[in-house]
This record gives sequence, structure tokens and C-alpha cells, in this order.
Amino acid sequence: MCITSFLGVEHVKIDRRSIVAVPGLGANPAKSFGSEKNPAFNWLSDRVEGIRAEIPHARVLLYYYDSEWYGSNAQEQNLHNCSSKLLEYLVEMRKVDTTRPLVFLGHSMGGLVVARAMTIAHQAYTNVDYMRIVDCFAGAMFFGTPFNGSTAQARAWMVAYLFEKINRGVQSQMLKVLKPKNDALVDLRRDFTHIILREPKAKVTCFWEEFKTNYAREVVPPALKNVLSKAGGGELVVTEDSASLDAASKFGLHRDHRQLNRFDSAQDREYILVRNQLKEICRSADFIVKTRLRAAKQSVVDDQAFYRLAINLDVGDVGVKLKSVQSSSGDSSWILSEDQYRRWAAPPRSSSDPSPHPVLWVSGGEGLGKSKAAAATIGALERREARNHQPGARNTMVAYFFCDVTPDCRMAETMLRALIWQLILKKRSLGQYVKSFAAPAQEGASARGSSTQSGGGQFRFSKLWKGLTDILSDDSVQDVYFVVNSLHCLSEGQQSTADFLEKLSESLTTGNDERDPVREKVRWAIFSRDDRPSMERVLRPGVGKGTVLQMDLNSTSMGTLRRETLRRFIRDEVRTVARRKQYSSGLQYFVFSTLQKRAENNRLWVEVVCKLLLQLPADYSTVRKALELLPADPQSLIEQAWNNVLVRCRLAPSLPTLFNR
Repeated sequence: MCITSFLGVEHVKIDRRSIVAVPGLGANPAKSFGSEKNPAFNWLSDRVEGIRAEIPHARVLLYYYDSEWYGSNAQEQNLHNCSSKLLEYLVEMRKVDTTRPLVFLGHSMGGLVVARAMTIAHQAYTNVDYMRIVDCFAGAMFFGTPFNGSTAQARAWMVAYLFEKINRGVQSQMLKVLKPKNDALVDLRRDFTHIILREPKAKVTCFWEEFKTNYAREVVPPALKNVLSKAGGGELVVTEDSASLDAASKFGLHRDHRQLNRFDSAQDREYILVRNQLKEICRSADFIVKTRLRAAKQSVVDDQAFYRLAINLDVGDVGVKLKSVQSSSGDSSWILSEDQYRRWAAPPRSSSDPSPHPVLWVSGGEGLGKSKAAAATIGALERREARNHQPGARNTMVAYFFCDVTPDCRMAETMLRALIWQLILKKRSLGQYVKSFAAPAQEGASARGSSTQSGGGQFRFSKLWKGLTDILSDDSVQDVYFVVNSLHCLSEGQQSTADFLEKLSESLTTGNDERDPVREKVRWAIFSRDDRPSMERVLRPGVGKGTVLQMDLNSTSMGTLRRETLRRFIRDEVRTVARRKQYSSGLQYFVFSTLQKRAENNRLWVEVVCKLLLQLPADYSTVRKALELLPADPQSLIEQAWNNVLVRCRLAPSLPTLFNR
């Protein structure tokens, strides 16, 4: 992998902007922007009629990355690695001038490499070089980039699979990510759109193909052409919907996917359209970047203060936990259809009319799908937040925290730090209200994710709550949604837990004339067990409080919904086991029906059973005997799983040892 400069190396000191071209998957980078009919014309490198002549003082760079998925040079690659390397090369090549505007050209998968690189840089708050790249991102043009995935590209993965069998290709991770509605693509599209919309907004243009592409005709070996030609005469690799971003201009081109970024001459009408769009982006680039850099320099939260806030407030893994829950089996999107959720999440009529339902409490025993429901809630609210830029939309901010039994994540201080930091990431100027947290960490204190100061010093609960209240007092903050999962994990012995519950109770109390931005602007979605009296006293709906909407998953009224949700969860888990163990359809049905009868509304029990089944031979008698011996209590099941060495239990005679102690 490397970045090569087509032109302008000899003029580095006078080049005012960089145009970085990133080719698509499987392309030959050197030829990817050149005409196949007229090899003499490459609009990136042609000094007479190409963009160098039209856009003076621009350094044109081409990113070479390994992405061939077919042929003798096929090799494995993934999106994150390609994007990270692009960032490192950009940092190295920008050492002479770190303020030069950046404009990207991305064809097909190359556009996703650009988008992922920008989101990686945007999330690296403590890397000054990366943050400067984000500040200097002035615009981009994307040619058939599948921001919503591509069914044709998914079929290309199947072609790669066939090639691999004959040592001609690999099942590229780059292709797998292109499955339509892939969660990673949904997140990438949303996060990249947020970056584009940072003021002043980057100028982005998206192009899509209007002609179908036949990969079977163009790229496969002759031996496979007859087989694959039965699939038809081709299709649109990337549709208009997939190739477009809400924050971008968009145009269709009379080309198939492979030719979208190739033009035969400077007189090509569609090249003229593309060239004019690029010139307009470059004309705006200087103003966009200078304005951003000036704002950053004059900001109430300068780079150094922002860096220290990141060190002291960022607890590090909230997004990782959310992704882990989202990727687990089961579907809890049912919560979005429940009346209590709809009433709680409904946008307020006006800023002066706070919600009558400031808290949604989803309670229930272990294994009833609360974490998945929390993830579904976060996803729905983030989709609303992504529409902030639309005319007339109220500004929505979403932050979340997953409590657990680890020392840091049992503390209310850690929870507040996470919520505050997420708000600052969404609007940097809010950091001015917590500048005291930008002080250098005390000697011996491990800043990020550390609880060493949580019980006192600069991370006292009272100081964190005051900082949160001050942030919420900002006039630009309108609707804030906090989602907290497993609140029951907060340590009962910590004073900060009692302090948080007291503050939450105060914000729910009606009839208080004193202005409280927490009560006015925040809505809490709390997911927890219902076996903590101290929490029940605060969260149980009662007289004198703002309305707390409770969804009790233990109640009879939720029974039918729970059973259907659990049935789908069992189905998905058993399918996974059956696929990995190569069960017959009869054995798969037997396991599914047995678990459905014995699960007793407990997902945790199902998960543990399926993990155990993966350790056993895939024959009917062994599996049947195992299921007969399973204890119905999840805790007993877990204890037995820990206390027996599963790797020794490969034969049926060992089953009594495994399940009957």
C-alpha cells in the first residue's frame, strides 16, 4: 500500500490543496481513472486536458491498496486496515503543510475506504494529526459508492468463493461488508454524514450508474462464463439510493459501474459535468478549511483542552459494548412499537413544554432481553438524531451507558463521565462548561477509564452532575435522551449511587419552580432488574412525580410478547449451532422444540445450552441425552459449565459426568 503523487511533487510548497483518488475494489490503481478506449487520456494525470490544467496548484494523489479478489494476485483485505493505512500515509505526506484542504475522489469501494478513514480520524480525539485531517476535509466526489450495500457485490463474493476453490480468488472481507443493510454500513453512513455536516459543511457530490454491469462477462475466467451467464445480462451494481448521501448533490451518469470514473476525452459531456463539480468543490475548499481552522483556534475549547477532556472523560468502550449487544442473537425491536415507548420518545411540542414522561423504566428478571431492547432504543434515537440537519427538525442528542459488574462500570461517576463526553463529541463547544476537567491528570492517576479519582478530586459526583447541568443549560441543547442499561449494577455501597438516585428523583418531582435543565431537557430510558428497593422507590410511578412509564417484563401482559421474542431468539441460536455442527433438519427441529419447552422465558439459559451443545458430537442420541440432563436453573447450568472440563467430554459416556455432579 502507498500513496503516489501523479503531479505536483515539484511544486509542494505552492500547492494549495490535495486531491486524493481512491480506486475501487479489484481495480488496477494506475489505470483505474483512465480510459480503456483511449489509453492516452487519464483525467487525473493528463497535464494538458486533465484536472491539473483545470485546477492549478492542486496536488493529485493516488492511493494504491491491495484489493484484488480474483486472479493470481488475489489476497485478503479488510476495510478498517485499508482506511487506517490511508490515514497514516496522509499524515506522512502532509508534514510540510498540515492545513492544506483535502478533496477525495472515491470509486465504488474506494468511497467506503474514504468514509471509514474519516470516521476513524474523527473518533481519534487524542490524535492531533488525525483531527487536523478531519478539519481539512473540504469535499469529495463518489462514483458508485455503495453506502447502502450492493446485492451485486454480494454476488461477487460468491464468484470469489468459486475462484478460491480453483486458487483464483479469495472471499474478501471487503466484499462481505457490502451486504445490503449491513449494520456496519448503516453506522458508517450515519457517522460519515455527521462529519460532512460539520460547519462549514463539506461539499460532496455522488454519482450513480444508469447502465447495468455484467461481471460474468468482464472479469471471470472463460471456464466459468457459461455457468455465470445464466444469471442474466447484468444489473445495477450500486443503485441510486445506495450511491447517494442525504448531505450530497447527486447525478446519474450514462455508464455502467466499471466505467463511472473513466472518460475517453476531455470533450466527453459527462467528464465536463464531473470536472465542473470538482472545480466547484475546490473553489470552496479554501474557505471551508480556513473557517474551520480559525474557529478551532478561537474556540472556547482549543485543541489542547479538547485533548485533555478526552483523556479525563472518555471511558473508552461504550460504543464497543453497544456493538456487542447489537450483534448478539435475538430481536428486541418490539419495544419501539409499545405504547409506553412511543409516549416517552415523542418529540416535545415546544422548548417551553417539557415532556410529561421524563423516564421510561424497563424492568424485569435476568435474560428477558433488556440489553437488546436498550440497543434497539439507542438505534431508533440515533436515527432521529441523524435528521438534525433537516429543516425544522429539533436538535436531538443521544448518549448512553452500559453498566456492568466491572469496578469502573459499577460507579455513577463513570456513567456521568461517559454521558458528558458523548455530548461534547456531538458539540465541541459544550466542553467550555467542564473546562475544569481539562486539567492535567494527577500524578499516578491513569486517566482514561480509570476510577482512581472517581471517589473524590476532580471526578467527584457532585462536580460531574454540576458539569452536566451546566451543559444542559446551553441554549443550543434542546432534546437530550440518556439510555442507561443494567442500572441495578451500580454499586449499592457507593455514596455516588445514592446521590444519583436522589438527583434523578429531584428531577422527576413536579411543582418545583426552580429551573432544572435536567428536568426540562432530558429523558431517561432505564433498563434494570426490579430487585433493588432503593431504585424502586425512585422509579416506581407515584404521586408527586413526573410520570414514570414502566414496562414490566415480568407482568402477565408482557407474557405473549416475551414468548414470541424468546421463540425468535431460540430459533436464531439453534440455527447457528446447527450450521456449525452440521445438524440434520430433524435434529435441528428437535433441539429447537426442546429448548422452546424448557427455556421458561430465559435467554441466558438458552445461550448457555447452545454453547454447551457446540462442545458435543452432532448425533441424535448424544444431544437428546444432554438435553434431558440439563438443569432448568440458569445459575446451576452455568456453575456446571464452569466446573467441568468440556474438552474432555467428547464421548456420550462422559455426559453424566458433565451434567450430573
